[in-house]
Amino acid sequence: MGAWLTIIILGNIIWWDVSDDKPNSKPSPTESPSTPIQWIFQGQGCSDGWLSSSIGKRGACSHHGGVTTFYHSDIGNLATTCGPRYQPKTLERAQELADSSGNVACDFSQPAG
Repeated sequence: MGAWLTIIILGNIIWWDVSDDKPNSKPSPTESPSTPIQWIFQGQGCSDGWLSSSIGKRGACSHHGGVTTFYHSDIGNLATTCGPRYQPKTLERAQELADSSGNVACDFSQPAG
């Protein structure tokens, strides 16, 4: 048993490549850079834009499409009404889903979880 342990340890030392420990400074061609994005709660209102003082009460915005929660991105000056489960996780994905005014659609392509 001791001989096998010695062979394994020596084998790892001999074939160990110092370049394996260096951080990869450039992404590989198959990887795309990604910038994490955070969505910050901005408030709630009616889905059609009506400002209601009844938010939080039963029937609030019932004639205005229901209550919607608004979020703003920490970078990129983007906005969304998507819940946390469907908010884009990277700035690049959010920009792909954004319209010309910076409103970001929900990212339904993300795995459920």
